[in-house]
Order: sequence, then C-alpha cells, then structure tokens
Amino acid sequence: MPEAASSNTISPNDFLACIVELDELTRGKDKSVAKLRTVRQRMDKAGCDMKALDLALSLRKLDTGEAEIRLRNALRYARWLEMKVGDQGALFSDDGDLPAEKARQEYTEAQAKAEGYEAGRAGRDGRVHRFTQGSLLAQAFYNGWIEGQGFLAEQLGVERTEGETIKPAKREAKAKAGAVAVAGKPRGRGGRGRRAAS
Repeated sequence: MPEAASSNTISPNDFLACIVELDELTRGKDKSVAKLRTVRQRMDKAGCDMKALDLALSLRKLDTGEAEIRLRNALRYARWLEMKVGDQGALFSDDGDLPAEKARQEYTEAQAKAEGYEAGRAGRDGRVHRFTQGSLLAQAFYNGWIEGQGFLAEQLGVERTEGETIKPAKREAKAKAGAVAVAGKPRGRGGRGRRAAS
C-alpha cells in the first residue's frame, strides 16, 4: 500500500499535459510508436503510477476492475479527467490537487480534436458536431477532422479537395473462384423444428 501511494507523485497539470500528448500520439500510432513509449517513460519518471493510469484510461472507456489502491489512484486520475464516476469526493480526504484551468482547457480542446479526427477518419461531415459553432472547441474539432480526412485520403490514395468530405471505400463481397450459389432454407429461428400449420 505505501509503495503505490509513493508512486503517485505526478502533478495534475503534468498528468493532463501528458494525457493530451498521449492521445495525439495514439491517433498516429503507426508513425509514432517510439514517441508514445517516450511519453509513457517520461510520465513514469515523473512519478505517475502507470498501472493506475492504464486503469483510468480504461475507466474512461467504461471498462472497470482493479485492486483497491489502483482503483483509488485511478479514480483520482478519473476526477482529473472530469469523468463522472460516482461520488469521488468522499474517497479523497487528502486530495486537494486539481488541475489548473489552463490544463483543463487544453485537455478539453484535445478531446474535441480527437473527436474530430475520428469523425474525419470515418468520413462523417465535419460540420456536424456537438460543439457551439464558432467556439474554440468547434475549431479544435474541425482541426482534428481535417487531420482525420488527411489520414483517410492517404489510406485511400486520393487527393483531398477543400470543401469535400472523403468517404471510406465500401468493401464489396467477392465470390470465391468456383463458388456456386445454392438456394436453401433460411437459417436461424423458425427454420427447424416448427410444424407446418394444417
């Protein structure tokens, strides 16, 4: 127990700054695996409890479960990430360390950009999002969307044209050589074991 508590010495501002950088690098992991490892090593050297960090990131995806001390640290990180995970206030009697407003804003903008990137990569319309038009978050979303569209264009081997949305290529089912189409009974419920109505 003291070992896990002593490994939790990273400041909330450093934590969120590293999370922003981790999220950016994760999106481009094919090109940035070495950089991703470097950021994680930097967080580890700065005193971040890496197992608790991993749990907090999985909690962010609604995946839970871990030992009590890891969960305690993960819930602290989750609070820094502004996640709604129960009443955490009672769990942290010694916890007065919250991220500064600037760090929280940078994290929120990075999350909006990540949302935009995923939308762009999926070929969704960049004008459709949950942010107020003209806001910093809407701009961050759009910047991410442009990057996602760039990634998609690169994957498809096409040029991106300003004002157009690139859509992912539809996969066509190809028949195997020598395959023969056969008419048959439908599978699933109702196919077998039912008596014909007389």
